[in-house]
Amino acid sequence: MKVGGKEWTSSAWEPDPLVLNRGRDKDGKPQFLVFRARGIKNYDEFTRLCPKPKNHSGYLTPSGWKEDPKSPQYLDQLELWKQRRWAYTVIKTLEPSEIEWDKVQLSNPKTWLHYEAELLQIVNHCEQGLVIDLVHTANALDQEKLEENRQSFFQQLEQSPSDQTGQSSDQGKPTSGELVSEQVCSHQE
Repeated sequence: MKVGGKEWTSSAWEPDPLVLNRGRDKDGKPQFLVFRARGIKNYDEFTRLCPKPKNHSGYLTPSGWKEDPKSPQYLDQLELWKQRRWAYTVIKTLEPSEIEWDKVQLSNPKTWLHYEAELLQIVNHCEQGLVIDLVHTANALDQEKLEENRQSFFQQLEQSPSDQTGQSSDQGKPTSGELVSEQVCSHQE
């Protein structure tokens, strides 16, 4: 896809790792448990492995079959699907950590909900919260990341004003965000 005349591809965010101190080994060297994360670029794999449930509950009306969106069976299936989507997000995002799960298998959605119990075998509840925060950070744009991107863009623009936006600029024309004087923008009353 092109934006501003330049070809772009999607990239995944990789935040700083979460480093948890685990004391010292028998030689007195510090031991650390390190979690790394990478944001998920798309959910194609998830959709293939765990398609959204279809609502098969409903009733017949004079105009035909009507789905029942409040069907308890459908709502239960939908809730399980949402839980599996979150579990997939955690498991997939933590792939750079090279976790060797005992029960969780990425290829089997029925195992994904075991991630929480397995994490709690190696971290406490507080630390688990930090791991989940890492997952959130990797998969969300927060104001800090946006500001960092803006600052980086403007620094590059100052260093090399040509072709940073991928668009050609005409001299004398104001650019986005630039104040326009009354002389350039005069109008008749």
